[in-house]
Amino acid sequence: MKIVKMNNMEVANIELKKFKKTLDMVLDCVFMFDADTFKLIYINQGVTNQLGYDKHDLLNMTLLDINPYLTKNQIQTFLTPLIENSKPSLTLETIHQHKNTTLIQVEAFFQYIQEEDFFIAIVRNITERKQAEAKLYQDIKQAENTKKTAETANQAKSVFLANMSHELRTPLNGILGYTQILKRDKNLTNKQKDSIQTIHRSGEHLLTLINDILDLSKIEAGKLSIIPVDFYFSAFLQDIADLMKMRATQKGLIFKYEILHPLPIAVQADEKRLRQILLNLLSNAIKFTNEGIISFRIIYYDGRVRFEIEDTGIGIPTEHLDTIFSSFHQIGHQHQQGTGLGLSISKQLVEMMDGQLLVSSLLGSGSIFWFDMQLIEAQVDDDLYQPYQHGTIIGYNPTDKTSLPFKILLVDEIWQNRSFLVNLLKNIGFIVLEANNSKEALDIAAQNLPNLIITDLIIPEMNEFELVQKVRQIPKLQEIIIFATSVDVFEQQQCLQIGCNEFFAKPIDTGVLLNKLAKYLPLKWVFEDIDIPTENTNIVGPSTEQATILLKLVLAGNVKKIINNVNQLEQQYPKLVQFTTEVKKLVRNFAMSELKTFIKLYI
Repeated sequence: MKIVKMNNMEVANIELKKFKKTLDMVLDCVFMFDADTFKLIYINQGVTNQLGYDKHDLLNMTLLDINPYLTKNQIQTFLTPLIENSKPSLTLETIHQHKNTTLIQVEAFFQYIQEEDFFIAIVRNITERKQAEAKLYQDIKQAENTKKTAETANQAKSVFLANMSHELRTPLNGILGYTQILKRDKNLTNKQKDSIQTIHRSGEHLLTLINDILDLSKIEAGKLSIIPVDFYFSAFLQDIADLMKMRATQKGLIFKYEILHPLPIAVQADEKRLRQILLNLLSNAIKFTNEGIISFRIIYYDGRVRFEIEDTGIGIPTEHLDTIFSSFHQIGHQHQQGTGLGLSISKQLVEMMDGQLLVSSLLGSGSIFWFDMQLIEAQVDDDLYQPYQHGTIIGYNPTDKTSLPFKILLVDEIWQNRSFLVNLLKNIGFIVLEANNSKEALDIAAQNLPNLIITDLIIPEMNEFELVQKVRQIPKLQEIIIFATSVDVFEQQQCLQIGCNEFFAKPIDTGVLLNKLAKYLPLKWVFEDIDIPTENTNIVGPSTEQATILLKLVLAGNVKKIINNVNQLEQQYPKLVQFTTEVKKLVRNFAMSELKTFIKLYI
């Protein structure tokens, strides 16, 4: 083998060729240019590929020839930190011009070789990256504009719904208010009572449709909150069962109300929302069932409750099971009544209560809806009783040395809203003062020192929040009880935070209002004497102690224990057979309100 010796120059040339070959393989452009003249002294193959010039042309050009947007002074100023060693390298996004005059967006990385007095630049084509960034920027701007448009639309929708809510609820407040008062009139004939009841139910149906739309809007806006309260669980369920049994019976259906495990007497939950869920599900079951049975089952165990609503109705096609909880989705035919919001709202409310609403259905055979949720047992409190469950209120007596009668100030610019409350409260025995604006309300309150103020949120001259603050600044009224009312239930939390004692959504439920009056004022209601059916007056009844025990079972809603109790009474005291037979009949008919009235006759 022949050994060839090479000198240092030859070795250097070989290494240089390898280096240049390597640089030519690099996709990025590599420039070397003189520090004084900016004349190109080396370019790799990437430069010719990117700019379209041949190598000979490029080596006779300067940096300014391929970047027409920079001046010599600008380049010198930019590169000075490299010459002065204040920076090891510099990066610049700039423009190069192709031979055919096409502009190319590039990113250049510069370093200074001090020993040889030249610069080296590695340049990358970033046109695609810039296009992607521009598109991303446009997409972001478009998304922001879309979001702003959607927010504007949502705000407009919220304003529209708030205005419509106010406009629709204001006449409903008068309609439902007066029907509640008229139902108390004992001089009406049965036909008149039925007519008034029809008006009331029609108004409530319209109110339900309005509430469905508003509730969906509140959920979408994140403004709906769950507000737990303590309430009697069995009485709550029994009221729902009684109402649904009546509706089912009117349609020729059988209604079964089953408690599959003993219930706590009182629980803590959002009573209003839980009632809304159950009424929606039960109403749907009755609506879509033409014959057969509606079953309402409740299972309570270890702090958790399961509600099941089963029907023998038309059922739901399998392909629709995934969409029935969508907003505005109607089960069945298009001619069915309703907004199509009930199931959607119910599902979202159940989830807000940390539950999950589920469904199983067989087309033509019926459906079952169910959900589980945590239900904390609450302490039994006399304040939980609804006064209208004891009969019609005709007056009140004080429970302390407070001078009578109590004074209530009503503040509302719409006289119709004040009118029905004036009639209701005056008939019971209150002195009622009226104001249609905040200034008048302050003057009347300061002069007459009412025991309680009921004020609407929307009043002239100042809003209700300012009115509450002004009232609280009057020394003699600092502890006054204030009830806020509004068609806009969005304001409930804020009302309570500024010092209102209670909030009532319009139309006002007079039964709930009277219950709250009894809670805050030192009074005890006087009820109208109940007409005792003649056939019951001669029935031999239990002792006061026995009747009291039985009444507690009725209030607890435990049907099984009620039946066991009256069976034991019947066996031990044969003379009570008429009494126990009447109790069993009322239990079988789920007539719990009548049963409570009947038993109280013996206490």
